[in-house]
Amino acid sequence: MKSWWKWGAVTIAVVAGLGVLSGTPGGKAQDSAWTTQVIAEGADSAAKRVLHPDVMVANGIVHISYIDQAEDKVWVAAVKADGTIGRIEVASPGVRVNGSAIADSGKVGCVIWQQMGDAGPEVWTRCLNDKHEFLSDPIRLSEEGVIAGQHDLQGDWSPNLDNAAAPDGTIYAVWPENYETLKAAKSADGVKWEACGDIPDQTGVEVRYPTIYVDSKGRVYAGATQTKDPADVQVWVSYDGCATWKGPTNVTSNGGFSDAAEFAVIGDKFYSSNDDTTTNPNNVDLNFSVCDVTESEGLTNCQGTRAALKDAAWSRLKTDGKNLHLVGNDQGATGYVDYCFSDDGGATWKGEAIPNSKPNNPGFRDTDFGIIISRNNIAVSPDGKVYVAWNTRIEGKSKIMLSVRSAPPAKEGTATCAP
Repeated sequence: MKSWWKWGAVTIAVVAGLGVLSGTPGGKAQDSAWTTQVIAEGADSAAKRVLHPDVMVANGIVHISYIDQAEDKVWVAAVKADGTIGRIEVASPGVRVNGSAIADSGKVGCVIWQQMGDAGPEVWTRCLNDKHEFLSDPIRLSEEGVIAGQHDLQGDWSPNLDNAAAPDGTIYAVWPENYETLKAAKSADGVKWEACGDIPDQTGVEVRYPTIYVDSKGRVYAGATQTKDPADVQVWVSYDGCATWKGPTNVTSNGGFSDAAEFAVIGDKFYSSNDDTTTNPNNVDLNFSVCDVTESEGLTNCQGTRAALKDAAWSRLKTDGKNLHLVGNDQGATGYVDYCFSDDGGATWKGEAIPNSKPNNPGFRDTDFGIIISRNNIAVSPDGKVYVAWNTRIEGKSKIMLSVRSAPPAKEGTATCAP
């Protein structure tokens, strides 16, 4: 898809960039390869913030989905190379909304989110075509009357949902229902959604932070933390467009608390990064594991896990087809957005904190959705650029930020990356 928005082809609100900063969110000087731009602003008070940015790139235009709590709206901002921002209102359901994820297949672009229903949170989606037209009204993916997109860990946490695009143009989505059942669906046209086959051998305990990924060969990977004592990340693989699944495979058999994973595949190597206490019991690291993808039987020869990003949580892992890009929220003393890069399949890492990205605030308490986590997200483009969308709270405002780097860092791994 050329872009969700052909500039001038649809009616959208176009504004000058809220600020392309050569420094901090407050505007101080920044001497680095990163540039940072404010994408959206809101109040910094309960149920009034802008939250949950996800990011993807289509034909050189960056697209960021996010939630405006004050207006209970789901938005996408499209950022041109000159920093100009166009916005499109994806949903305004008149009830509270939460979470967002965005995926673009080249034919269809879709946003997925939570909104309140009669029984509690539900999972919804809406898609556009390559003519930049909505394909339908918003569509509820989760079962009516069933709580979806939540997990319970000494109280409710959210959002628990994800979507991904396949090479053939299909969009896939994943979420939990009734806290303990992992569900998935797909759409080839952004209008008709088809339930995937049942994901087998689930444990019947909380589904936490599900993720879905499709590799260059069209193999579909669904996963979540769904065990306890200890908590581990389970992965299923589908070779037939999610009709049937192989697995689960435990990719974090390490005795620690393993959670909130994201996946990437290069060739027939499967990579996963997740929160983990194994090597950091007093805090948490982003750990990294590697498996082989078999021709028909799922994952095998899983190796791991080892720390890839020290004192960080809420992993997001992407590949440009050759390299691995990892971003997390710093849980140590700095409070910055951390970024790490590997060009050798995770054997070594280079990286840095995004300058002046402090404070990076991902967690908030909410009366309807529980503890909500507004995770950092990352996208990579074919030209090697890295795009990181993240939240901050500064100067009495909540802000969604976009940081861009044109080339990978040259520094060798430090105490932060690959400790």
